[in-house]
Order: sequence, then structure tokens, then C-alpha cells
Amino acid sequence: MDQVPGTVSSTVLKQLQPDTEYSVTVVPVYPEMEGKSMSETGKTNPLGGVKNLKVVDPSISTLTVRWDPAVGNVRTYKVFYAAQPGGQQEVEEVSGGTTTTVLRNLQADTLYSVAVVPVYPDVEGIRQEDQGRTSRSTRTGPCLTDLQTGPTRLQPFLCVVNQAGEVAA
Repeated sequence: MDQVPGTVSSTVLKQLQPDTEYSVTVVPVYPEMEGKSMSETGKTNPLGGVKNLKVVDPSISTLTVRWDPAVGNVRTYKVFYAAQPGGQQEVEEVSGGTTTTVLRNLQADTLYSVAVVPVYPDVEGIRQEDQGRTSRSTRTGPCLTDLQTGPTRLQPFLCVVNQAGEVAA
């Protein structure tokens, strides 16, 4: 039973079970007696998970994680990720209003499992999972080397640039 001062007209009931019907009764208490009670029933929301979880926009060392928000009063989201197979699980925590985050400092050309868990005031929600792969450690593209001053005609060519940005032989 929760008691609140007579000047309070609302309160938040805590530590309730998800997806459960409750009957709530309010009784005014006067110095000499109790007043007429009033009751109402309500049901708590089921535990939710995020919807449409996707791992997108891979780069050599990053993956972007996007999702639609979970239902209810989400305080934070925990984003778990690990290289596959058997990598050590890491976790980042983002605010409850966030629906995207960028995982950084990842290994190139590596498959990652990613999970997002909504965190409510009293309990964690349902875990949703997806996978994504970072890009390969080399890329090709036009590059110029050994530029000289003076009249010259440049011809584009392809070269390979490694993760450090150096031209590979």
C-alpha cells in the first residue's frame, strides 16, 4: 500500500509486473475517519523490445545500428556487440530517446552480432538481435602520386589504399 499527502492528486506505482491487470483503490483519509473509496482497474504494458533492428552503413571500422523504439517508458537502451565467432561482448548504453548509434573501433572485414535491449525503470525489456559485417581493410580508387610542377597531363589510374591510408605497392 502506498500513501501520499492529501495535496497530491497523482502518483506512479512502481515495481509492478508487466502485462498484468491491477485494481487500484484510492481512499481519502481525514483526521476523524476515512472517506468513500474509489477503485479502477488498469493493465501494465507488456515488456517490449525494439522493432526493425538493422545494422547498416558498414565502414572499415564502424557499423551503424538503427531501430524503432520500444513501447513504454524506456530509460536507456543497452547495445551489445561482439565479433563472430567467439569475440568478447562489448556494451554501450544510450539514452531512451535514441534510435541509432554508431559502433566504433571495430575490426575490418569482420562479422558482428548486435543486440539492443530497452531498459525500463525497474526491469530490462526483450533483447532483439541482428548481424552486420564491417568493410574490407582495403579500398580502390583514383589516386595521384609523385606530382610534378610544370605543364603535364594527368591520367587517372587505380591504386589500392590500405587502412592506414598508405598506397599499397
